[in-house]
Amino acid sequence: MTAILEKLTLYWAYPFVRYALVVGVLIALCSSLLGVTLVYAVVALTNLGSMKAPQNPWVSSTRNEQVIIDLGEHHDDVTMLYFCQVSYSNFSVAVSEDGESWSDDYIADMAEGECFQWKYLTPSYMGKDKYGNDKRFFYSQPIKFSARYVRITSQQIGLKMNEAIFQDANGDRIPATVIAQLNVMEESTLYSDANNILDEQDTLEGLPSWWNSTYFDEIYHARTAYEHLHGTAPYETSHPPLGKVIMSLGIAIFGMVPFGWRVMGALAGILMLPAMYLLGKQLTKKSSFAFAAALLLALDCQHFTQTRIATIDSYPVLFILFSWLFMLRFMQRDIVRLPVKKFLPDLALSGLFMGLGIASKWIGVYSGAGLAVAFFWTIFRHMRMAATSAHLLKTDKNLSDEDRKILTLRDQTTMKRVLVICLWCLLFFVAIPLAIYLLAYIPYFAYAHFDNLKDYLTAVWNAQLSMFSYHSKPGLGMDHPFYSPWYEWIFNQRPMYYASPTYVNTPGWSYAIWCFGNPAIWSAALVGFAYTVFMWAKRHRYTLRKDGETLHWTAADWDVTMPFLLLSALSQFLPWVLVPRGTYIYHYFATTPFLMLSITVLFRDITRRFPKTGKWLLGIFLGVCLAMFVAYFPYASGTLTPTWWLDFMEQFLRIYY
Repeated sequence: MTAILEKLTLYWAYPFVRYALVVGVLIALCSSLLGVTLVYAVVALTNLGSMKAPQNPWVSSTRNEQVIIDLGEHHDDVTMLYFCQVSYSNFSVAVSEDGESWSDDYIADMAEGECFQWKYLTPSYMGKDKYGNDKRFFYSQPIKFSARYVRITSQQIGLKMNEAIFQDANGDRIPATVIAQLNVMEESTLYSDANNILDEQDTLEGLPSWWNSTYFDEIYHARTAYEHLHGTAPYETSHPPLGKVIMSLGIAIFGMVPFGWRVMGALAGILMLPAMYLLGKQLTKKSSFAFAAALLLALDCQHFTQTRIATIDSYPVLFILFSWLFMLRFMQRDIVRLPVKKFLPDLALSGLFMGLGIASKWIGVYSGAGLAVAFFWTIFRHMRMAATSAHLLKTDKNLSDEDRKILTLRDQTTMKRVLVICLWCLLFFVAIPLAIYLLAYIPYFAYAHFDNLKDYLTAVWNAQLSMFSYHSKPGLGMDHPFYSPWYEWIFNQRPMYYASPTYVNTPGWSYAIWCFGNPAIWSAALVGFAYTVFMWAKRHRYTLRKDGETLHWTAADWDVTMPFLLLSALSQFLPWVLVPRGTYIYHYFATTPFLMLSITVLFRDITRRFPKTGKWLLGIFLGVCLAMFVAYFPYASGTLTPTWWLDFMEQFLRIYY
């Protein structure tokens, strides 16, 4: 018994065990949207990233500026860690025993795009890249040198090194002092005190990892958010700027630290849960199924991973959900019998969120196309009903006065309402989104100075041409090891690697971050979508019938659930079938919430026919989803986990660590 308790105590000391138990218990106890949202928020914001990172850089004022550092005394097996900002070339490091005779230079890895990362000084060699160009490659294991003095030499003007840390053979930090700063240009605006290299020694938490450094595409998006905040030329220009502008708010509040550049995306992921609840409630008219829809999104591994990394996908998906929510409300309205003021706000808000989505990422354009189809389909439906009404007024001589009044109203009012709505939609879906898009580029071009509006608009237009040219390149990214065409996504076939350990000092424990879907949810999504197609094909006809003394349209006419699910999901999915560039599983992110809604609708319909059985099936299914989420939580979160568990779960998905 003592041995068992000791083993349990050991496991409890590691985050994964605590998170798994806490998350499992709390989510199981939650029975409301507020409860699920709060629990999810705690889990999403916990272990999101370090709150520390060096902020104060040394900036080289000349190409060969040197900084000489004294380690106090001779040390054996010294390793060097450094944290730099944006740089376009490497720098070099040499060591010495006496400060006079120096070793050959070690080249430090600081290539273009690698920034805001803790890195070890590692060995390197020259080789050829896949295009046959000369390239320097770096090993992962740190260089260990014996010396007292260290010399850092910049290879460019404007190298920004925030911090350097030296560790002894035991991994303990060595107190160091800057004793010389050579080849400086003090009159330069770039000049800074080299002591900045050693002024934030306590900012390194643990070993270099995703926790304290940028990882995957954060090297592009987080960096660009920082550049927007400081009004410098942006590095990442392949997507519209609004997502990075929103990301910069987190950096402005918390600083250029991992938590700061990730927190806004995590908040967007949290807000998606109420959005899913509102969509589910609007579709099913039942709070229980709306809650199920929100819970499914909370338990999806891709949603959890994708909203906790500082890329821009969180923001357009959130805006897309809200744009479809308000379009759904419009689709369910009777534009003839309701005052215009009752449904125009829905269209206005749908257009507003569509504009925000497009300004964040061009997948918002895909959604916009779907919204347009949904809008005009709704308009067509009303015009068809008006035509049917006119026909009945002419042919049916047995209509009562009340029936004739209803049909006359629809016949005479529909076209007027349609014209008014379409005119307003020029504002809601054209003018407002265009204004949002143009305004989003103000931080993008903060570094530039335009003489007039024409020059600004020309620059924005050229940016669009550049983006289109980039994304339309045939075969772009298809040589990537995790390239995944659309037909693999639906089967969860090729998860996307984000992070795995290079340095772990705890034997028997490891971590990984992969982008993939909850297997239970994504499998059920195929069934839900098939059901949606079947029901749409079965119920798409328009009929008019008399029930008692009241003339009205059948449920098939007013129930827009299936058309809504088809249009929303396909508008986000079908464009990826046609794009010529390489795709990856995270491109499926915007589609999956609507597939989860189709699962919810399927269970609603089952419950209508078999109340007890439907409720039991839904409960069991949600329980399986929860179990899958907890089981794969280490792969979605990067939490340090026993390797035996990672080995075991690896068998069920094509992922490794």
